[in-house]
Amino acid sequence: MEADVGVHAIGAGNALGGDGVGGRAVAETYQTKFTADFRDLLGEVEAVSIATPTVNHHEVACACLEAGIHVLVEKPISRTLAEADEMIRLAEAKGLALQTGHIERFNPAFEELIHRPLNPKLIESERHGPFTGRSTDIGVVLDLMIHDLDLILSLVRSPVKDVYALGAMVFGGHEDIVNARLTFENGCVASVTASRISPRPKRKLRIWAPEGYAGIDFVDKRLTLVQPSDEVRRYGLSQLQLDPSRRFHPAAARRGDGTARSDHPLGRRARQTDRSDRTRRDAWRAVHPRRPDLQRPG
Repeated sequence: MEADVGVHAIGAGNALGGDGVGGRAVAETYQTKFTADFRDLLGEVEAVSIATPTVNHHEVACACLEAGIHVLVEKPISRTLAEADEMIRLAEAKGLALQTGHIERFNPAFEELIHRPLNPKLIESERHGPFTGRSTDIGVVLDLMIHDLDLILSLVRSPVKDVYALGAMVFGGHEDIVNARLTFENGCVASVTASRISPRPKRKLRIWAPEGYAGIDFVDKRLTLVQPSDEVRRYGLSQLQLDPSRRFHPAAARRGDGTARSDHPLGRRARQTDRSDRTRRDAWRAVHPRRPDLQRPG
């Protein structure tokens, strides 16, 4: 069933330290009302989208869930697993949707990839961008890399065995560039790099598997596939048997805009608590990939 979603109120977060100027401007543009304190929305709305600094996610989400309100919270789900535990417990107890804004799941290139039969053996991801001054309450792992951790964990159906990471602080407080190496129990290895101090944006994911190669450019929303041709499958890599012009078959997925889809998290998901349960647990796992008790639900 499609949900009829409309903006009822804008919470500028004065109670959390905001000045309210931006909230008033948005409320005026969309001809709705402005409130300086998110608590004023309790009892007035059916669902909320929480885009506060991460430090406030737990407080605001729990208050909304206690009031019976469906919640979409910006990634990461929270600062700590203990906070995420309480948020999930509340949502489950009240039968409410609690989802995290891992928006790259809805990139059309990734949506096409997950329908392909791949058994990843080597994964490389790069997510770079310039310093914006946003999300300074957390480091680049929870700010940017968490997108790729979420995607990789959804592709590799195996527990994480080891994690090695190296990072550096440039602007102080938290790490601004990190490279991590994840080894999975099934032998897959993922090299993940995130930087928020790079001059140009780059968001790419590359996968090598027995079935072929897959590469995603998240900026262009493009998937490139290179798969063995029928001749390669039949003869292997025998130079005597293969026609050089037909050794591999490249294909590319159609580009598109994932936010326009009817199953975008701001659409139908508020009513689909079963899928919400799966994705909120995945968001929990992305915060701490090595938690042994946090595997993908069956």
